[in-house]
Amino acid sequence: MATKTWWYVDKYVNPQKTLQEIWKNKLTNYGAHAKSVPFRAALKDYEEQVHSLIEKNTCSCGLVLKDPTEILKNPNHRYHKSLTPEPNPKFRGRVHARLNAFTNRENPVDTLWNKLV
Repeated sequence: MATKTWWYVDKYVNPQKTLQEIWKNKLTNYGAHAKSVPFRAALKDYEEQVHSLIEKNTCSCGLVLKDPTEILKNPNHRYHKSLTPEPNPKFRGRVHARLNAFTNRENPVDTLWNKLV
């Protein structure tokens, strides 16, 4: 039996709503800021209709890959808004420190993404 190499999660389906909930909950500003970082990156991808790694093996469209180096070749990306298959996804270019909450250094996911693109 073949092992599935990709699947979807809905964690980043509605990043704007998630961001509103993070800031509404009584977190400290530092806690809310840190928790909001990946969702702000996902929202930017959502608004610009591009794809990129948000977590080590998760695309902003919710596609999870066992091997994140396959993100640019995997045909199972989906449109951020409709969640229907996206046959020709556009990918974000290089990034800098977008997933790091408190420093201006690249997060390991940003570094991986920059190596892939």
